[in-house]
Amino acid sequence: MYLLKNQIQNYSWGSKTAFKQLFSLDNFEDKPQAELWMGAHCSAPSKIIIDTKEYALDQLIEDNGAKLLGIKTQQKYANTLPFLFKILSAEHALSIQVHPSLENAKKGFASENKAGIALNAFNRNFKDANHKPELIYALTPFIAMNGFRPFTQSASLLAPFVDLEPSIAAFVAMPTACNLEIMFLNLLKLEGDLKKIALNKLKAHAQKLLAQELLTQELSPAAKPKLWSIFNKVVEDYPDDMGLFSLLILNVIVLDPNEAMFIDAQTPHAYIHGTGLEIMANSDNVLRAGLT
Repeated sequence: MYLLKNQIQNYSWGSKTAFKQLFSLDNFEDKPQAELWMGAHCSAPSKIIIDTKEYALDQLIEDNGAKLLGIKTQQKYANTLPFLFKILSAEHALSIQVHPSLENAKKGFASENKAGIALNAFNRNFKDANHKPELIYALTPFIAMNGFRPFTQSASLLAPFVDLEPSIAAFVAMPTACNLEIMFLNLLKLEGDLKKIALNKLKAHAQKLLAQELLTQELSPAAKPKLWSIFNKVVEDYPDDMGLFSLLILNVIVLDPNEAMFIDAQTPHAYIHGTGLEIMANSDNVLRAGLT
Protein backbone atom coordinates (compact mmCIF):
# COMPACT_ATOMS: atom_id res chain seq x y z
CA MET A 1 0.00 0.00 0.00
CA TYR A 2 1.32 3.40 -1.00
CA LEU A 3 0.48 6.95 0.01
CA LEU A 4 -0.93 9.00 -2.88
CA LYS A 5 -0.51 12.73 -3.35
CA ASN A 6 -3.29 13.91 -5.65
CA GLN A 7 -3.75 17.02 -7.75
CA ILE A 8 -6.73 19.37 -7.43
CA GLN A 9 -8.17 20.97 -10.57
CA ASN A 10 -9.19 24.59 -9.96
CA TYR A 11 -11.91 24.91 -12.61
CA SER A 12 -14.11 27.99 -12.25
CA TRP A 13 -17.29 25.98 -11.50
CA GLY A 14 -15.80 24.33 -8.40
CA SER A 15 -16.57 24.99 -4.74
CA LYS A 16 -14.21 26.90 -2.47
CA THR A 17 -15.48 25.21 0.69
CA ALA A 18 -16.70 21.65 0.00
CA PHE A 19 -13.31 19.91 0.06
CA LYS A 20 -12.47 21.64 3.33
CA GLN A 21 -15.81 20.77 4.94
CA LEU A 22 -15.94 17.14 3.78
CA PHE A 23 -12.27 16.12 3.67
CA SER A 24 -10.37 18.75 5.68
CA LEU A 25 -8.38 19.74 2.58
CA ASP A 26 -7.05 23.27 2.94
CA ASN A 27 -7.68 25.97 0.35
CA PHE A 28 -5.03 28.52 1.22
CA GLU A 29 -5.24 30.23 -2.18
CA ASP A 30 -9.06 30.57 -1.97
CA LYS A 31 -9.52 29.08 -5.45
CA PRO A 32 -12.48 27.03 -6.70
CA GLN A 33 -11.66 23.36 -6.05
CA ALA A 34 -13.56 21.42 -8.69
CA GLU A 35 -11.96 17.98 -8.94
CA LEU A 36 -9.37 15.96 -7.05
CA TRP A 37 -7.89 13.34 -9.40
CA MET A 38 -6.70 9.96 -8.16
CA GLY A 39 -5.12 8.00 -10.97
CA ALA A 40 -2.53 7.97 -13.70
CA HIS A 41 -3.96 10.24 -16.38
CA CYS A 42 -1.14 12.22 -17.97
CA SER A 43 -2.96 15.56 -17.40
CA ALA A 44 -2.76 15.27 -13.59
CA PRO A 45 -1.17 12.00 -12.41
CA SER A 46 -1.12 11.15 -8.71
CA LYS A 47 2.27 10.97 -7.03
CA ILE A 48 3.34 7.92 -5.05
CA ILE A 49 5.72 8.17 -2.12
CA ILE A 50 8.17 5.27 -1.84
CA ASP A 51 10.98 5.50 0.72
CA THR A 52 10.45 9.28 1.00
CA LYS A 53 10.80 9.74 -2.80
CA GLU A 54 7.96 10.89 -5.09
CA TYR A 55 7.12 9.16 -8.35
CA ALA A 56 4.46 10.11 -10.91
CA LEU A 57 1.99 7.22 -11.03
CA ASP A 58 1.74 7.17 -14.82
CA GLN A 59 5.51 6.90 -15.19
CA LEU A 60 5.75 4.30 -12.43
CA ILE A 61 3.16 2.14 -14.19
CA GLU A 62 4.90 2.61 -17.53
CA ASP A 63 8.12 1.31 -16.00
CA ASN A 64 6.57 -1.43 -13.82
CA GLY A 65 3.25 -2.26 -15.47
CA ALA A 66 3.32 -6.04 -15.03
CA LYS A 67 4.03 -5.71 -11.31
CA LEU A 68 1.58 -2.90 -10.52
CA LEU A 69 -1.28 -3.82 -12.86
CA GLY A 70 -0.89 -7.56 -13.30
CA ILE A 71 -0.07 -9.08 -16.67
CA LYS A 72 -3.69 -9.43 -17.89
CA THR A 73 -4.55 -5.78 -17.15
CA GLN A 74 -1.22 -4.61 -18.55
CA GLN A 75 -1.85 -6.40 -21.83
CA LYS A 76 -5.54 -5.49 -22.14
CA TYR A 77 -5.07 -1.78 -21.44
CA ALA A 78 -1.70 -1.18 -23.11
CA ASN A 79 0.24 -0.80 -19.86
CA THR A 80 -2.00 1.94 -18.44
CA LEU A 81 -4.31 2.19 -15.43
CA PRO A 82 -7.79 1.64 -16.96
CA PHE A 83 -9.76 3.92 -14.63
CA LEU A 84 -9.66 7.40 -13.11
CA PHE A 85 -11.22 8.21 -9.72
CA LYS A 86 -12.23 11.74 -8.70
CA ILE A 87 -13.84 13.78 -5.98
CA LEU A 88 -15.99 16.32 -7.82
CA SER A 89 -17.64 19.39 -6.32
CA ALA A 90 -19.79 21.72 -8.44
CA GLU A 91 -20.80 25.08 -6.99
CA HIS A 92 -21.92 26.26 -10.42
CA ALA A 93 -23.27 24.39 -13.43
CA LEU A 94 -20.83 22.65 -15.76
CA SER A 95 -21.19 22.90 -19.52
CA ILE A 96 -23.47 20.46 -21.31
CA GLN A 97 -21.12 17.83 -22.65
CA VAL A 98 -20.72 14.40 -24.17
CA HIS A 99 -17.83 11.98 -23.99
CA PRO A 100 -16.89 10.03 -27.12
CA SER A 101 -17.14 6.31 -27.75
CA LEU A 102 -13.88 4.37 -27.79
CA GLU A 103 -13.85 4.27 -31.60
CA ASN A 104 -14.51 8.01 -31.95
CA ALA A 105 -11.96 8.84 -29.24
CA LYS A 106 -9.24 6.99 -31.13
CA LYS A 107 -10.16 8.73 -34.40
CA GLY A 108 -10.43 12.18 -32.81
CA PHE A 109 -7.18 11.86 -30.88
CA ALA A 110 -5.28 10.76 -33.98
CA SER A 111 -6.85 13.52 -36.08
CA GLU A 112 -5.97 16.31 -33.63
CA ASN A 113 -2.45 14.95 -33.22
CA LYS A 114 -2.05 14.93 -37.01
CA ALA A 115 -3.33 18.53 -37.15
CA GLY A 116 -0.65 19.55 -34.62
CA ILE A 117 -3.10 20.84 -31.99
CA ALA A 118 -1.31 21.01 -28.62
CA LEU A 119 -2.76 18.86 -25.83
CA ASN A 120 -3.34 21.95 -23.69
CA ALA A 121 -4.79 24.13 -26.50
CA PHE A 122 -8.20 25.74 -25.83
CA ASN A 123 -9.62 24.15 -29.00
CA ARG A 124 -8.36 20.64 -28.19
CA ASN A 125 -11.24 18.18 -27.70
CA PHE A 126 -9.46 14.82 -27.49
CA LYS A 127 -6.79 14.68 -24.76
CA ASP A 128 -6.36 10.90 -25.16
CA ALA A 129 -7.55 7.93 -27.21
CA ASN A 130 -9.96 6.58 -24.59
CA HIS A 131 -13.72 6.67 -24.10
CA LYS A 132 -15.20 8.01 -20.87
CA PRO A 133 -18.24 6.25 -19.42
CA GLU A 134 -18.60 7.42 -15.83
CA LEU A 135 -20.54 6.92 -12.61
CA ILE A 136 -21.20 9.59 -9.97
CA TYR A 137 -21.95 8.66 -6.33
CA ALA A 138 -23.53 11.56 -4.43
CA LEU A 139 -22.05 12.66 -1.10
CA THR A 140 -24.42 15.65 -0.88
CA PRO A 141 -27.71 16.36 -2.67
CA PHE A 142 -26.55 16.33 -6.28
CA ILE A 143 -28.32 17.97 -9.24
CA ALA A 144 -27.54 16.95 -12.81
CA MET A 145 -28.84 16.57 -16.34
CA ASN A 146 -28.42 13.18 -17.99
CA GLY A 147 -29.72 12.04 -21.38
CA PHE A 148 -32.77 13.14 -23.35
CA ARG A 149 -36.19 13.28 -21.76
CA PRO A 150 -39.01 11.23 -23.30
CA PHE A 151 -39.74 13.16 -26.48
CA THR A 152 -43.40 13.77 -25.64
CA GLN A 153 -42.38 15.27 -22.30
CA SER A 154 -39.97 17.67 -24.00
CA ALA A 155 -42.64 18.59 -26.54
CA SER A 156 -45.03 19.51 -23.71
CA LEU A 157 -42.41 21.69 -22.00
CA LEU A 158 -41.52 23.40 -25.29
CA ALA A 159 -45.13 24.01 -26.40
CA PRO A 160 -45.16 27.65 -25.11
CA PHE A 161 -42.22 28.45 -27.43
CA VAL A 162 -43.42 27.20 -30.82
CA ASP A 163 -43.50 30.74 -32.22
CA LEU A 164 -39.79 31.29 -31.57
CA GLU A 165 -38.29 28.99 -34.18
CA PRO A 166 -39.89 26.76 -36.86
CA SER A 167 -37.97 23.69 -35.73
CA ILE A 168 -39.53 23.97 -32.23
CA ALA A 169 -43.00 23.94 -33.78
CA ALA A 170 -42.01 20.96 -35.94
CA PHE A 171 -40.76 19.01 -32.94
CA VAL A 172 -43.80 19.80 -30.78
CA ALA A 173 -46.08 18.69 -33.63
CA MET A 174 -44.07 15.53 -34.27
CA PRO A 175 -41.63 14.69 -31.42
CA THR A 176 -39.19 12.38 -33.20
CA ALA A 177 -35.44 11.90 -32.85
CA CYS A 178 -34.85 13.54 -36.23
CA ASN A 179 -36.87 16.64 -35.33
CA LEU A 180 -35.20 16.78 -31.93
CA GLU A 181 -31.75 16.82 -33.52
CA ILE A 182 -32.69 19.63 -35.90
CA MET A 183 -34.32 21.68 -33.13
CA PHE A 184 -31.45 21.19 -30.66
CA LEU A 185 -28.86 22.36 -33.19
CA ASN A 186 -30.97 25.32 -34.30
CA LEU A 187 -31.53 26.47 -30.71
CA LEU A 188 -27.82 26.41 -29.91
CA LYS A 189 -27.07 28.42 -33.07
CA LEU A 190 -29.53 31.27 -32.42
CA GLU A 191 -27.78 34.65 -32.30
CA GLY A 192 -28.55 38.36 -32.01
CA ASP A 193 -32.12 39.58 -31.53
CA LEU A 194 -33.62 36.11 -32.08
CA LYS A 195 -31.51 34.72 -29.25
CA LYS A 196 -32.41 37.62 -26.95
CA ILE A 197 -36.15 37.24 -27.65
CA ALA A 198 -36.02 33.47 -27.07
CA LEU A 199 -34.15 33.77 -23.77
CA ASN A 200 -36.37 36.58 -22.48
CA LYS A 201 -39.49 34.52 -23.19
CA LEU A 202 -37.97 31.44 -21.54
CA LYS A 203 -36.96 33.38 -18.42
CA ALA A 204 -40.39 35.04 -18.10
CA HIS A 205 -42.10 31.66 -18.44
CA ALA A 206 -39.72 30.18 -15.84
CA GLN A 207 -40.40 32.94 -13.32
CA LYS A 208 -44.16 32.38 -13.57
CA LEU A 209 -43.85 28.63 -13.00
CA LEU A 210 -41.18 29.10 -10.33
CA ALA A 211 -43.64 31.07 -8.22
CA GLN A 212 -46.04 28.11 -8.35
CA GLU A 213 -43.24 25.70 -7.39
CA LEU A 214 -42.23 27.80 -4.40
CA LEU A 215 -45.79 27.68 -3.07
CA THR A 216 -45.67 23.89 -3.31
CA GLN A 217 -42.26 23.86 -1.63
CA GLU A 218 -43.65 25.79 1.35
CA LEU A 219 -46.19 23.02 1.88
CA SER A 220 -43.49 20.31 1.63
CA PRO A 221 -40.09 21.80 2.62
CA ALA A 222 -38.31 18.44 2.49
CA ALA A 223 -39.24 17.82 -1.17
CA LYS A 224 -36.48 17.75 -3.77
CA PRO A 225 -36.03 20.93 -5.84
CA LYS A 226 -38.12 20.89 -9.01
CA LEU A 227 -37.38 21.93 -12.59
CA TRP A 228 -37.94 25.67 -12.43
CA SER A 229 -36.11 26.09 -9.12
CA ILE A 230 -33.14 24.33 -10.71
CA PHE A 231 -33.54 26.40 -13.88
CA ASN A 232 -33.38 29.54 -11.73
CA LYS A 233 -29.99 28.48 -10.37
CA VAL A 234 -28.58 27.75 -13.84
CA VAL A 235 -29.78 31.16 -15.08
CA GLU A 236 -27.58 32.78 -12.42
CA ASP A 237 -24.54 31.04 -13.89
CA TYR A 238 -25.41 31.37 -17.62
CA PRO A 239 -27.97 34.16 -18.11
CA ASP A 240 -27.29 34.60 -21.85
CA ASP A 241 -26.72 31.02 -22.98
CA MET A 242 -29.09 29.13 -25.29
CA GLY A 243 -28.09 25.99 -23.39
CA LEU A 244 -30.79 27.02 -20.89
CA PHE A 245 -33.30 25.35 -23.20
CA SER A 246 -31.51 22.07 -22.51
CA LEU A 247 -33.28 21.83 -19.14
CA LEU A 248 -36.48 21.29 -21.11
CA ILE A 249 -34.85 18.71 -23.38
CA LEU A 250 -32.64 16.68 -21.02
CA ASN A 251 -33.60 14.70 -17.91
CA VAL A 252 -33.09 16.81 -14.77
CA ILE A 253 -32.14 14.49 -11.91
CA VAL A 254 -31.66 15.13 -8.17
CA LEU A 255 -29.67 12.46 -6.32
CA ASP A 256 -29.87 12.08 -2.57
CA PRO A 257 -26.62 11.32 -0.71
CA ASN A 258 -25.58 7.69 -1.28
CA GLU A 259 -27.47 7.48 -4.59
CA ALA A 260 -25.51 6.99 -7.82
CA MET A 261 -26.00 7.63 -11.53
CA PHE A 262 -24.31 6.14 -14.61
CA ILE A 263 -23.51 8.22 -17.69
CA ASP A 264 -22.70 6.31 -20.85
CA ALA A 265 -20.39 7.51 -23.62
CA GLN A 266 -22.04 9.85 -26.15
CA THR A 267 -24.81 10.84 -23.70
CA PRO A 268 -25.40 14.60 -23.24
CA HIS A 269 -25.18 15.56 -19.58
CA ALA A 270 -24.17 18.28 -17.15
CA TYR A 271 -23.59 18.50 -13.42
CA ILE A 272 -25.35 21.49 -11.87
CA HIS A 273 -24.61 21.41 -8.13
CA GLY A 274 -23.27 19.08 -5.48
CA THR A 275 -20.32 16.95 -4.39
CA GLY A 276 -19.74 13.32 -5.25
CA LEU A 277 -17.29 10.54 -5.97
CA GLU A 278 -16.77 9.83 -9.65
CA ILE A 279 -15.29 6.75 -11.30
CA MET A 280 -14.66 6.64 -15.05
CA ALA A 281 -12.47 5.27 -17.79
CA ASN A 282 -9.01 6.87 -17.80
CA SER A 283 -9.89 9.81 -20.03
CA ASP A 284 -10.27 13.59 -20.14
CA ASN A 285 -12.13 13.83 -23.46
CA VAL A 286 -14.97 16.37 -23.39
CA LEU A 287 -17.11 17.67 -26.28
CA ARG A 288 -19.15 20.72 -25.19
CA ALA A 289 -22.62 21.76 -26.34
CA GLY A 290 -23.94 24.72 -24.35
CA LEU A 291 -23.68 26.43 -20.93
CA THR A 292 -20.05 27.10 -21.80
